[in-house]
Amino acid sequence: MGLVLLIGFLSLEIEGIIDDKASYFEDVWNCIDITSLTINAVFFCLTIFSYFDPNDIFEVTTIMSVGSFAVFFMQFKMFYWMRLFPLLAYYVKLIQ
Repeated sequence: MGLVLLIGFLSLEIEGIIDDKASYFEDVWNCIDITSLTINAVFFCLTIFSYFDPNDIFEVTTIMSVGSFAVFFMQFKMFYWMRLFPLLAYYVKLIQ
């Protein structure tokens, strides 16, 4: 299920890149979206390889470090989406 969602969100970002070309990367939030998707994909791959490989190529601390960055960027994006709620929008814009 996680892989399906990752591919779905990645396809949305690729459509945005195709539509906007280089100007897509001028928006900081688009760069954060791409970074979040990339880190989540790396975490997903590390976890899968670690699960199926008996030799433990990747250390648990490495996987958890990548996972912590993935969670950080996802919560950062959640903070950005708080602008949708009228009561919180003012404070989010104020912090920006």
